[in-house]
Amino acid sequence: MTQIEIIITILDFFSKVLGNDTEIVVHDLINSKIKWISNGHITGRVENDSDDPTTMNITRRHAMDSPLADMLIGGSSYTKGTTHIRSSTFFLKDSKGKYQYAICINQDLTHIDVMQKYLENFTGASIKTIESTSKVDDSIETLTKQLIFGEIEREKPFSSDSREAKLAIIQRLEDKGVFEVKGSIPIVCEFLQIAQATLYKYLKEIKQSKYLYVDSPNFEKELS
Repeated sequence: MTQIEIIITILDFFSKVLGNDTEIVVHDLINSKIKWISNGHITGRVENDSDDPTTMNITRRHAMDSPLADMLIGGSSYTKGTTHIRSSTFFLKDSKGKYQYAICINQDLTHIDVMQKYLENFTGASIKTIESTSKVDDSIETLTKQLIFGEIEREKPFSSDSREAKLAIIQRLEDKGVFEVKGSIPIVCEFLQIAQATLYKYLKEIKQSKYLYVDSPNFEKELS
């Protein structure tokens, strides 16, 4: 058996242990496709589905900013079907140090959310979620990146060629006031792989289309 075949055998065992609410995916980064997946009903994907390399590159860059090298643990996001999931990713390199595979574990939190809501209604107190108890770096830049990454995760499968997906992400980021944070514009441009001029164009389109939009105090300043 090859190394990846051994890894998949082990992951299949863990999938059976963790149950139907946990999806485990092996991404082939070289060929940009899903090599193996269990419980794909959570995100609606199957083996050999194509991956947009931009999505995995974004995830990898986000992992590099985390305290654990090549690992991203417990990120909160939503699937296309608005299923709340907790995602963790681990990147594997080949013998030459090139990223070859990514192992992703997506945990469906639907049942936990229902129980949390029930407990909050029953006790009248707010219950901390799994994500809120995680240890995070609360610097402005890190929080901004986490917010941006969360919105990109929500658009999965994200295509770098999809103008509509980028507009949707920028709309939600604007609604949340991300562009009021100094330095957020180049971060968004890097993650979405667009020029700053393109971002300003999208923001103007959103405003002209009568989407929810609040003028950023930094907009004209950064534009100049």
